[in-house]
Amino acid sequence: MAAIPYFIVSPNTLLSILGLIHGPDKTVPTPAENWRDAKVDVVIPAFNEERNIAQCLASLARQTVRPARSS
Repeated sequence: MAAIPYFIVSPNTLLSILGLIHGPDKTVPTPAENWRDAKVDVVIPAFNEERNIAQCLASLARQTVRPARSS
């Protein structure tokens, strides 16, 4: 019995075929009324980042849109 090569019917191949059948994404972005009124929250995951956290916070402080809150 001949075996079908795995790369022909791999999960990625099946997902690609399903995506082609489904067509393009129909999601429509809904931007804020006025982007200047948008609120920004910042979450900084920092596990073992002692050397980089100062640069990260300094970069955050230089942003033009200020965070709505900080913890």
